[in-house]
Amino acid sequence: MNVRLAAHNAKNALKYPLSQVFSPVPKRSETPLEVLLVTAPKDYDTLGPCLESIQRFLKHPITKISIVSKESEAIKEFCDAQDCVFIDERSILGYGLERFETLDEANLKGREGWFFQQLLKLGFDEFCEQEQYVVVDADTIFLKPRIFTYGDQVMFDTGDSVHLPYRTAYRRLMGFEATAHKSLVAHCMLFEKTVLRELKNHIEAQHNVSWDDAILATADYSSASFFSEYETYGNFFLRCHKNRMKQTYWFNYVCTDFLRTKHPFWARSLSSHAYLRSEAD
Repeated sequence: MNVRLAAHNAKNALKYPLSQVFSPVPKRSETPLEVLLVTAPKDYDTLGPCLESIQRFLKHPITKISIVSKESEAIKEFCDAQDCVFIDERSILGYGLERFETLDEANLKGREGWFFQQLLKLGFDEFCEQEQYVVVDADTIFLKPRIFTYGDQVMFDTGDSVHLPYRTAYRRLMGFEATAHKSLVAHCMLFEKTVLRELKNHIEAQHNVSWDDAILATADYSSASFFSEYETYGNFFLRCHKNRMKQTYWFNYVCTDFLRTKHPFWARSLSSHAYLRSEAD
């Protein structure tokens, strides 16, 4: 663990009451959920620990776990061994990474996969049998029991500083400002199909094109990180279903290696991003 990451983790986490780590919400929910993992070759090494942590700590009845990826015998064999459903990424939206080749945006180059996986998460509702599904980023693991529904409340993790290009993209896409005071990019989120349909209907009425085409057309490409599926859905949920939204700080600990990291007691999750793993090599 390098000094810069350790300082970042401690500085942000200690701003929030640690009582949130030991939340009074029930330790289990009876709401059935599906789980979605969208993965790419750069995260194949973290996929196993991610899945194991979901099976251990996600305290909902899990009816199905789907793994979306490009065609890969290794991933298909992994899914068979872990009793997961493999879904070819091209089947979700009807296209693959070639869709982004026509976009002449400098900050998109090399980020096509990062952008594409966000659209895949938003498009998964058509493949989900349950009303709700949880997305967990494949480079993140849970460390403590988690539920995402509490009565009629939906739990949303919040991160640290707000990234302004995400808000610019949201305003262009939705026609109104984002209202969340904290970042909703917490590497996991529960999506409701009904709310997703409301979101997509609004986008399509606003732009007279499909929701994914509208996202591509309105993203704020002035930054290398120019769109967020979590910020978009989370801010829309806050605007339209505020009374059902419960926000708690994420207590995420950023590291370079799941297995060799000694994390603090307050950490609820670990994230080992590919760019950090490459820096550590």
